[in-house]
Amino acid sequence: MYTDRAAQPTAALALPDPIQTELVAERLQARGWRVLRAGTPVEIRRLAGRHRLDAVVLPVDSPDESGWIACAKLRCARPRLKVFLMGERTPAAQRFAQFVGAAGLIPTEVGAAQLVETIALSADTVTV
Repeated sequence: MYTDRAAQPTAALALPDPIQTELVAERLQARGWRVLRAGTPVEIRRLAGRHRLDAVVLPVDSPDESGWIACAKLRCARPRLKVFLMGERTPAAQRFAQFVGAAGLIPTEVGAAQLVETIALSADTVTV
């Protein structure tokens, strides 16, 4: 559990399912994370400009901007930020996720508990 606000990890979520968003947010908050919610990748990028984020979850497909493009922009602006994309996990998609700098490509149908584990583990790893 994090007691120092400056040390408290922060995640921003733009999940396709609002119910899953709330489940993931509740579980991350129970682990001491601060969670910001956004509706789209563009909103996530705005949040990244105003907050110190440690992890972000974006959908691959979005009406305003693709998660692929948002991921590349976020990683250019904040190279240490862990960006997870949610979408269909094919070999081609995994290669493209790596190309745009994603920390991982998570299948859309993954459960909240597994998603929380993935995000929480990202705080324990260092990006070089």
